[in-house]
Amino acid sequence: MLSFQTASPFRMDKRRVEAALTLTTGQSVRGSLFLADSTIVGDGPERVDDLLNQTRGFFPFERMEDGQRRVVLYSVDHVTLARLFHDGAREVPGYEVARVRAVSLVLTGGERVSGRIRVYQPDGRNRVSDWSQEPAVFRYLETEQGTLLININHVVEIIELERPRASRPQLTNCSNRCAPWAHRISTSASGRRRLFERTGTCSPCRPPFRP
Repeated sequence: MLSFQTASPFRMDKRRVEAALTLTTGQSVRGSLFLADSTIVGDGPERVDDLLNQTRGFFPFERMEDGQRRVVLYSVDHVTLARLFHDGAREVPGYEVARVRAVSLVLTGGERVSGRIRVYQPDGRNRVSDWSQEPAVFRYLETEQGTLLININHVVEIIELERPRASRPQLTNCSNRCAPWAHRISTSASGRRRLFERTGTCSPCRPPFRP
């Protein structure tokens, strides 16, 4: 008698994603995480932050020991950070429009990491303080060395780094002593001078336009 086994509708195929975990013990292990090709909510392939933020307790991690692969279970609460070897932060919906903030973080182990975060909140609620209160435990931090997932429960200090200010165009006064602020005047009234913002010279001092 022939018997057939049907695939479970709850079965999800997994793919390996390389990462390096830093644990609260100070140990760093490199190996692979197992991610699903789709999530329960159906918004695309599972990301690393999906896995770590939805795990309660332990998650499987494949590491190499003496040239052989071994799957071990790690407590998600005792992972300080995960270093990714791909740009996983760009996979988050809204990445291109989220507000970027530069921060410096001190972790419970004393390590300081600096980089860029993205705040997925509307204007007025996209400050670093708003980011610190988000419910997700693992947050992306983009550094010059690569992408990290930081466990916010192991962050001791958050400092927002000063953003470089955009340089203003330098205005030069013309021979008629045009005021530096005159370029803000926008009028076509006869006898009124108007500065050109790019050159800083008023219209009477500017060479005539030749098409």
